[in-house]
Amino acid sequence: MNNSETVKSDISALDADISRYLSQTKNGVMIDIAALPDRLTDIHRRVQNSDKPQRMELSQLLNEVIGSLDTLAREIQMKHDKLSTDIDQLEAS
Repeated sequence: MNNSETVKSDISALDADISRYLSQTKNGVMIDIAALPDRLTDIHRRVQNSDKPQRMELSQLLNEVIGSLDTLAREIQMKHDKLSTDIDQLEAS
């Protein structure tokens, strides 16, 4: 597997993990996203260092992962907001 294929594979694995985290979050399961920033930074660095012909395609794939990450962040924020509202209601009772 050449470098570009390895980066594509890692991007795909990261996107799959984010999709799984999104599904778990929607189902109320606690997730551990602590490793995501380091993984994302590593992949970003590898995309930047890739050969120019592959960089455009890899950048597009990485942008799709960023979109998935945004979706996950919105879902987490919605869960947080609901939990905060529920706590406020309990405290007001």
